[in-house]
Amino acid sequence: MGFGGHSIMWGNIMISNFLQDGVAYSTMEVMNTTCWWLTLITASIIGICYVYKICTSFGLVKAEWMSETRVHFNNCPNLIFLMLLISLPNHIDVKPRNLRIMWGIAFVYQTIMTYYIYKAWMFSPTRNITEAKPQFLLSTTGWFLLATL
Repeated sequence: MGFGGHSIMWGNIMISNFLQDGVAYSTMEVMNTTCWWLTLITASIIGICYVYKICTSFGLVKAEWMSETRVHFNNCPNLIFLMLLISLPNHIDVKPRNLRIMWGIAFVYQTIMTYYIYKAWMFSPTRNITEAKPQFLLSTTGWFLLATL
């Protein structure tokens, strides 16, 4: 997610007037593209490892889903997907229709994860407002990224 954030940053610097005089446009474009590809490669490797984990240790994955803390990290693939869409390099031409479809997929995933996480938190007999820790921000951050996209 760090590379995704950097890619978004360099993409926004390219279109703003803030640093255009101090940094060459080609440097900003190279940084945006490099961070975007690093995000894609890292997310792909982690995704392959997670699929392997599902295939070999399904019980462990199920326990993580049921965990009060670890369930929030199931929203990370959606956040990375949104970061990749927001920071698309200029040379990758995507039709608006395809972007709307990808936005819809991310929206459905975000809605399901938010529904599950907050329903389990708000209506649990063992959880209360003191249980709201930073990991709850992962499900909230997705809504901001969707609005940005």
